[in-house]
Amino acid sequence: MARPARPSAGPSAGRPARTSRGASLATSLAVCGAAALALVLGASALTPAQATEQDTSTPAAARALARAAAALAGTASSSGASARATTGSSAASSGTGTDVTLALRDLYVLRSELSPTDQETADSLLARPTDSSDADAYDRASQMTCGTHVCVHWVSSGADAATHAWVMKTLRVMEATWTKEVDDLGYRRPLSDGSLGSAYNGGNGKFDVYLTDLGDEGVYGYCAPDFHLVSHPKVGGGYCVLDNDYAVSDYGSASGPTLRVTAAHEFFHAIQFAYDYTEDTWFMESTATWMEEVVADAVDDNRQYLRFGQVRRPSVALDLSSSSWLGVYGNWAFWQHLTQEKGRGIVLKAWRQAGAYSGAGQTYSTKALARVLASRGGLVKAYARFSAANLTPGRSYAEGGHWPTAPSSNRTLTVADPTWRTSRTLDHLTSRSLVVRPSAAVGEGYRLTVQVTAQRARAAKAAYVVVVRRTDGTMASHVVTADADGLATLTVPFDSAEVSKVSVTLVNGSTRYRCETGASYSCDGSPRDDGLTQQVVLTATPAVT
Repeated sequence: MARPARPSAGPSAGRPARTSRGASLATSLAVCGAAALALVLGASALTPAQATEQDTSTPAAARALARAAAALAGTASSSGASARATTGSSAASSGTGTDVTLALRDLYVLRSELSPTDQETADSLLARPTDSSDADAYDRASQMTCGTHVCVHWVSSGADAATHAWVMKTLRVMEATWTKEVDDLGYRRPLSDGSLGSAYNGGNGKFDVYLTDLGDEGVYGYCAPDFHLVSHPKVGGGYCVLDNDYAVSDYGSASGPTLRVTAAHEFFHAIQFAYDYTEDTWFMESTATWMEEVVADAVDDNRQYLRFGQVRRPSVALDLSSSSWLGVYGNWAFWQHLTQEKGRGIVLKAWRQAGAYSGAGQTYSTKALARVLASRGGLVKAYARFSAANLTPGRSYAEGGHWPTAPSSNRTLTVADPTWRTSRTLDHLTSRSLVVRPSAAVGEGYRLTVQVTAQRARAAKAAYVVVVRRTDGTMASHVVTADADGLATLTVPFDSAEVSKVSVTLVNGSTRYRCETGASYSCDGSPRDDGLTQQVVLTATPAVT
């Protein structure tokens, strides 16, 4: 799934057990493949991943297969991380786990690197619940109820049973989500699977949602890509799976709000597939979690992830793209801050730059964002303001009074001890904050001089933000970028009668990478400017007489 379960939720012991897809594969890996489908659609404009003559699976593909099976089973992944959907576990405290949507996406991308036997296993994981090749397919004939854009598939009896009322509610919510995200906000609609034929597309070209009992697997919902364009192989489509009732006993909150927030998030993944389903994980998940705030603002389920993102952990890179790191969800706050400054359309512009179709920018996440912000003050300054804002979320965000606060190092400057010399080493797209207070004796006419010397400042886009918090409750913010020598100096008021504190937020705004190295950052790349040190001298200076 693309949304991790809330920490307090857990499967209900009273619900009928349903053999999970991953668990059934653990006992039987010999399932029907999709080779015939690949042959039928090989010349089509839409095609599933193609079979290869790979004798053995590559290590990366084998790991992707194991992760997908574990994620769907709601069990620990092969790397030992707790499943994202396990609740009340180390996943909740450490911010790690396994994501179903991204696990299935990775499996689809790497399918051609699997052995023939493993490809059959992968196909059973990627298959829809109505496909006979699905390791956990519906065990009886399903029904289909369609609206203008969406079809909901369901069964009326058995472990996956959904009531007609819930089917209609799901359909209304999905249609409303389509209206908001596609019609109102202007995003591309999910790629239609109409050209695949009724045997493979759920019966027509409308977007397909399948209802199954996900509660026992600890999963909110997920989407999976299962076809792509031949002309633009990174542009694809798929389907989504949602729970058949979102029972409070499984998810810990009312069923209606849980459905709305899950639909908002998961449907946006289906939209993202139409831009580039291979995009960086942090970009896909942070914007999908931000979309929850846009479509289902009153639910506020996404607040639970803020403590894993940069609001609380600013020393972890914004674009860390591990699908086992819950920070990719908590970093929806970055988009919230950016859209408060630039408007909601800035996210759409970023996705257009990242799109892999004709006329799109055809680049990766941070480069796409940098392009969009180039004429709007730049990415470095936007990131710096976001980092500084997290020291005072209650003042910086409409609902920030409910948010955690970024950490800082603190010092009081006195007449006898007026200087603080320190340094911080920062990786790319991270920040560290210092807060200084004037003692009562630091009086009229005192100023604070902030001097920062940064390594390789031009390459690493070193910057800092100084925020003067006055005793009358007002604030003044200054964004400073380093000169060619890495020096940046600013002087601000520091009279204790007027100033309660001054914060200095140091930023490494670098977005330089060696792409395609297999690292877990933008463009699967290795950052070129990590580990850079910024020397800081903060001095309280009396008035010149």
